[in-house]
Amino acid sequence: MKANTIEQLLQIKAFARKVRESKPTTKGDESKPYVYRYSADVTIFDTTCWRLELTVKANDGLLIVDVYLWKHLFLPVQGLVRDGTKRMLVSAYIQGAGDIKLYGDSENVDESLRRVAWIPVGDKCTIKLVKTDVLMAEPDRYLPDHTLRVVVKVSIVEPEVYRADEAPPPPASEISVMRKMFDADEFTDVVLTAEGREFRAHRAVLAAQSDVFRTMFSDDMKESHTNRVEVNDMSASTLDDLLSFIYTKVATNMDQNASALLDVAENYHIPCLKSYCQLYMSGSLNTANVISRLIKAHLYDASRLKDAAFNFIAANASEVCKTSSWRNLLLQQPDLATEAVKWLADYVKDVKHHNEVK
Repeated sequence: MKANTIEQLLQIKAFARKVRESKPTTKGDESKPYVYRYSADVTIFDTTCWRLELTVKANDGLLIVDVYLWKHLFLPVQGLVRDGTKRMLVSAYIQGAGDIKLYGDSENVDESLRRVAWIPVGDKCTIKLVKTDVLMAEPDRYLPDHTLRVVVKVSIVEPEVYRADEAPPPPASEISVMRKMFDADEFTDVVLTAEGREFRAHRAVLAAQSDVFRTMFSDDMKESHTNRVEVNDMSASTLDDLLSFIYTKVATNMDQNASALLDVAENYHIPCLKSYCQLYMSGSLNTANVISRLIKAHLYDASRLKDAAFNFIAANASEVCKTSSWRNLLLQQPDLATEAVKWLADYVKDVKHHNEVK
């Protein structure tokens, strides 16, 4: 994995006074939380196209840090976007006098990783640091020079998953034309059959997307003379989704067919479908399917899915290791299980590093 770490120190002078001033002075008045905001452009992976936004809030007696990391989107459209292909490992603590460090807890994080959040870049991470009364009670210990010092660490991890055979999607205008061809069902010159269902298509379109189809339609193959292809290696539902993807770059039944479509992508040499399936399957991992998807990713050299599966296992090791599929992996594919354990070791090392718990 490639990773970059950003460490930002926030110094809020006269913190105690500012918090006291935010409290209501008259009975019945509403309390207004004290808010301190920080933002800056940062460099990640040698590219200065990221915005880090930090918000420190003293609200209802609790000190909270919100962490956002966004990817800049430049011309033709400007703005900030979420980047779900990367994950950020977030930790925060209060730097007190001397070597004193006071850590907090991240919301929506497994209990075994309470001080660290592991979330997609662009999602908000909220870290509950400490009750403000704790800081006020010992200002010499936690607010030296009347200053609150909050250290936020963000490590951005990007699996090295992009391959030369993962072609970029075609322009939207081209997809629009192909969708019209698919929906109209006109000028078709070949019929594909699976499980008794027939699907009409265009040879040129199929051949352009798959070397296997191109071979089928060559002069010395049976399919070139009959204009009919019997597809026996996939279900009718999978074939329907395959054709939908070939024409429109969208498969509508991924919940049901993602794994089968990955088989098709590999067997029919369709790199863009392989990438599409990996993206979906990486985002829908759970304890029940992660091992089977890891095995398939290893078989097909589907590195994006394989890295995602390793990461899921590392983050959910206590649950995954209870499953029969994990025990079978240890027995039947020990080398792959060893890779998973090594990934877990690296993951735990990163967590310990960013916790900095003494």
